[in-house]
Amino acid sequence: MSVKQKELYDLVSKIEEYKVPKAIKMLQIFVIGDFATEEELEAIRIGEEQIANGEFYTQAEIEEMFNIE
Repeated sequence: MSVKQKELYDLVSKIEEYKVPKAIKMLQIFVIGDFATEEELEAIRIGEEQIANGEFYTQAEIEEMFNIE
């Protein structure tokens, strides 16, 4: 197993059980693409463009906006 694969396995093992279905869907979209709808692919494209332009929130900012502790 490569180092990057191990990192991915480590991350996946930390996903909370109730988030697993959504995580699977996201991995299918990013890895395979065939599972993504046109709407989802467009949302990904827009998100990637926003990130490239520096338009994103940190995890801490998101938690603060939604009062997540």
